[in-house]
Amino acid sequence: SLSSSNPPNQKRIADAGGVEGLIRAITTYPDVVGVNENACGALMNLSHQNATIRERIAYDAGVEAILASLKCHTDVVGVVENACGAIMNLSHDHAKNQKMITMAGGCESVLDALEKHVYESVVNKYGFGALWNLSYNHPSNRSRIGASGGVALALAAVQRHRHDVSIVENAIGALTSLSSEHDENQ
Repeated sequence: SLSSSNPPNQKRIADAGGVEGLIRAITTYPDVVGVNENACGALMNLSHQNATIRERIAYDAGVEAILASLKCHTDVVGVVENACGAIMNLSHDHAKNQKMITMAGGCESVLDALEKHVYESVVNKYGFGALWNLSYNHPSNRSRIGASGGVALALAAVQRHRHDVSIVENAIGALTSLSSEHDENQ
């Protein structure tokens, strides 16, 4: 990818209207799998370790577009992987985006994806990464995710994917965050 972990290319793409173009592609072609899979993947890569672009994506209705893509293509593993990855990156250390994602139904959408794709490695890696980030320093999301089965999903994933360290790490990270200062999830 031109943009993942490459700040100069992330900036070039964003400055050239890439964020807006990708969001527009999702909203213009909501039923086209390839457009949604690739646009969500590009937004995931653009938002990786780039707070400025994370804000820009959220400001330009990217959260809504990504979640619409996730809901429309819930059976398509590639779309689900990239949408969960984008939510993971957008919610990383960003309280405003956490709130925006939550208000748009993002916690529930990620949980639904994890329930539907329990054996898909990348969905689990990014999905639990998203839950970890969405619940980090966010008590109401801890309650929401815990009450919706997030704790049980994470515990099952640690066992089911015990040989995949990236899934185990993210699922345990989600459990750590979900149980932090939260008696109901402990």
